[in-house]
Amino acid sequence: MAARERTGQLPLAAEITLAFAAGASTMVLAAVAFHSVGSAVLAVVLSIGYAAAVVAIAWWIGIVFAVPVGLAGFLALDWYYLPPTHPFQFPASVDLVDLVLYLGVAVLLGELAEHAIRQAREAERARGLIADEQAALRRVATLVARGAPASELFAAVAAEAGQLLDDVHGVPHRLLRRRDGRRARRRLGSRGRRLRFR
Repeated sequence: MAARERTGQLPLAAEITLAFAAGASTMVLAAVAFHSVGSAVLAVVLSIGYAAAVVAIAWWIGIVFAVPVGLAGFLALDWYYLPPTHPFQFPASVDLVDLVLYLGVAVLLGELAEHAIRQAREAERARGLIADEQAALRRVATLVARGAPASELFAAVAAEAGQLLDDVHGVPHRLLRRRDGRRARRRLGSRGRRLRFR
C-alpha cells in the first residue's frame, strides 16, 4: 500500500511538481555517482542498488515518483558512464530541453499509471461493498423465506443496515422505529445508535 493512500492523496499540481523535482534531483545525484564510478563491477552494484531503490519508491511512495526517478537514473548512466560519455558539466541548452522533456514525459506516464491504480482500487472497494450488501440482503431474505417472527426480522434488518452504514459511512446506527399514528412509536430492532423509519 502506498504511503499516500494511508496519509491522504496530494493535490495533482503538487504531486506533479514533486515528481518532477524528484526526477531532476535524482538526475543530479545519479550523475555525480555514475561519473565518479571507476570500475564496471562498482557500476553494476550501483545500478542494482538504484533499481532496488526505484522499486521501493514505487511500492512505498507511488509509481508517479518512481517513473521519473528511474528514468533520471537511466539517463545519468547513459550520459556519464556508457560510451560515448559526456563531460561532467551543466548541460547545454539543447540537452537541457531534452532532459526536461524526458522528465516531463516520465511524470506524465507515472501520473497515468497512478491514476489507473487508484481507479482499480476504487473499483475493488465498490465491488466489496456491493458484495456486502448482497450478502446482507440474502441473510434477511432467508429469514423472510423461513417465516421468521417480525421481531427477529426487524432486529436482523436493523443489524444489517447498521453494519452496512457503519462500514460505508462510519456511522453506527442502532434503533429501527416505526410511527403508528402521530405520537405512538414502535421499536422494531436495534444496533449501534439510532435509525428511524417513518
